[in-house]
Amino acid sequence: NIDTELYVNQYVRFDVSGDTATYVSIDINDNVIDSVSTIKNFVNIRPVLSLNGTVLESTVGSSYDWFLDGIQINGETNQNLTLTASGVYEVMTTNQHGCSFMSDSYEYTGRVSLVAENELDQLSVFPNPAREILNIVGELGVVEKGLNIRLFNSLGEVLIVSRIEVESVVNTQIDLSSLSSGIYFIELKTESHQVIKQIIKE
Repeated sequence: NIDTELYVNQYVRFDVSGDTATYVSIDINDNVIDSVSTIKNFVNIRPVLSLNGTVLESTVGSSYDWFLDGIQINGETNQNLTLTASGVYEVMTTNQHGCSFMSDSYEYTGRVSLVAENELDQLSVFPNPAREILNIVGELGVVEKGLNIRLFNSLGEVLIVSRIEVESVVNTQIDLSSLSSGIYFIELKTESHQVIKQIIKE
C-alpha cells in the first residue's frame, strides 16, 4: 500500500492485488472518502510449437527452456530445437517482464537421422528394454573406418563413450549394469551418418 498526500490531511491510497488496482481517498483518521478500482485482465501468452522437418520451432520470447518428457534439456536455450529423440517436448518462454509461460505438449514420434537414407538404421539395438547388456548388430551399406558410440541421459550428460573399428559388419555390446533404471539415448555415428535411438534400462 502507498499513501500519497494530495491535500492537507487528505490522502490517496494505492492498493494493488493481483490484476486489480484500487485508488482510495482517505482522511487523516483513515476514513474512506471515495474509491475507484481498475482491473487489467491478465493475458497468458503461451508459446506455440510447430515442426519444420526435425526442428521444433517456438513463437518469440525473451528466453527459452526446452523440456523432453518433463525433464529440462541441458543447454537448450534457443528459439528452435533440433530433435534428437522421440518423446513429448515442451518449451517455457520468459518475456521482458520476467513472466514465464509453458507451451502445450508436442509429441514427436518420427525417426531422427541426419539424412533421408541412413545406413545406421540397418543396425539392430536390442534388447529394449535392457537390463545389463545392450547388443548392437547389423551390416553397414558401405565400408566405414569406424563406429563411434555414445550413451547419454535425458539431461544430455554423456555416460558411455566407445569406438569400434569396423568395415561393414557390426557386432558389439554395451555394458549397462552400472546405470540406474530409466530412459537413455544411444548415438551411433560414422564419418558420413548418425542416428540416435532411445533405450530403456530396467
